[in-house]
Amino acid sequence: MKNLIASFGLALCATALLATSNAFAAGESNCQIIYGGGQVCSQSVKFTINKLVQNPGKGGEYVDNLTANDNKYTAGKTVSFKIIVTNTGSTTLTNLSVVDTFPQHINFSAGAGSYDAGNKKLSFTIPSLAAGKSQEFVISGKVVDEGNLPSNTGITCVTNTVRAVDNSGATAEDASQVCIQKN
Repeated sequence: MKNLIASFGLALCATALLATSNAFAAGESNCQIIYGGGQVCSQSVKFTINKLVQNPGKGGEYVDNLTANDNKYTAGKTVSFKIIVTNTGSTTLTNLSVVDTFPQHINFSAGAGSYDAGNKKLSFTIPSLAAGKSQEFVISGKVVDEGNLPSNTGITCVTNTVRAVDNSGATAEDASQVCIQKN
């Protein structure tokens, strides 16, 4: 009986390992954070994406995140985000799909692509990105009116996320936090 249970356990482990191996072979991503910002998924990924937010008190400087201890935006103000996509591979990337998801309390106001207000998603395609090159996109959102901010807190921090997918299904993601203070 012990041998039957041990054999069954080994078969389950082998099946789980095979399923995991097949998942990665089928293009499932294995994401890792990149020092300095950004995230890259799957070892076959040949691009990175970096999401930045403009610091409202630093004369236009873009940073990875703004915390509750940093400068804050207020109701009705425009927030600018920068997306930087870099081809780290040795061949040209084509038709790279980018989707930026706006956070609660910030509404899209300007940027490349098409915006789906119901899902708060801005989508665009990078037709071609040469090896070793980067492309930057600036998008803007507007903080909602004060009456639409949470009534139980003076400072609310939200996260804006972006994801890119190439033709093979490889992905890269990043996010940037911004904090909003009631007047």
